[in-house]
Amino acid sequence: MLSSILQKPLGAITVLGTAIGGPYALFETEAGTAARQAIQGMLDASPSGQTPTPATGGSVSEAGAPLPHSMLLSQNPSAQATVVAASTVQQPPPVWTPPPIVDLREVIRFDMTPTALPQRFAQVTTVTGNPQYDAYRVPLVTGTGPTDLAGTLTYAFDANKAVQRIQFMGTTGDPSMVAGMMVHFYGLRPEASLGGQLFTTRWNNRVTSVLHIRPASVMTAGSTNGNYHVFLELNQPSTYYGLSEEAYREAGIAPARAANSWFGF
Repeated sequence: MLSSILQKPLGAITVLGTAIGGPYALFETEAGTAARQAIQGMLDASPSGQTPTPATGGSVSEAGAPLPHSMLLSQNPSAQATVVAASTVQQPPPVWTPPPIVDLREVIRFDMTPTALPQRFAQVTTVTGNPQYDAYRVPLVTGTGPTDLAGTLTYAFDANKAVQRIQFMGTTGDPSMVAGMMVHFYGLRPEASLGGQLFTTRWNNRVTSVLHIRPASVMTAGSTNGNYHVFLELNQPSTYYGLSEEAYREAGIAPARAANSWFGF
């Protein structure tokens, strides 16, 4: 019976406690000597002379294997709060990028509306200075190739929100693309001129639209995309005011009558 009690850790401790608080003679008998030797063997088998206790926390399980990461978070409130706080941080909204301009005719069109401009261009600036029109200016960059354009595009709307004038001012490295497009799709025709190439349309022998291409003041091999200055102004044929003063000045042609300036530069 004593051996069965000693096989259990609780029984061994009970016997040891009884021996400490009971008569010393208990360990002087043959049974007491056997009990003392059994208890001493159990204590020697335990590390540091202490009875092992099961693991109740930490990062190692009872079997000695690392706990899953999810369990570690659940046992560490501060780490869990950090994860929750990081997940609730608001990310900045993505920056809207306008779609690329594959064809210049996508933006040089007379059916554009003021409300459609912010949906097509990243920035729209109001141009003041002329009571006849509502003018809006947008940046225009068609690409990085030699025939691409870089500059500003301006739309002029009348009181009915209809486009009456489109004006472009910018640069290019090779003007053949824009010149060919104006001839084939917009009806401009080349005219003899000095200081560059001139293309016009006429209505009742009055110039209504103009494309003027001239070499830049300084042309370098390192900046080939800006070696030509481009000025384009397209007007509705029935526009009463015809070309602007800027168009007459840029094209180097004499106005048929006093023109109206609406861009203010």
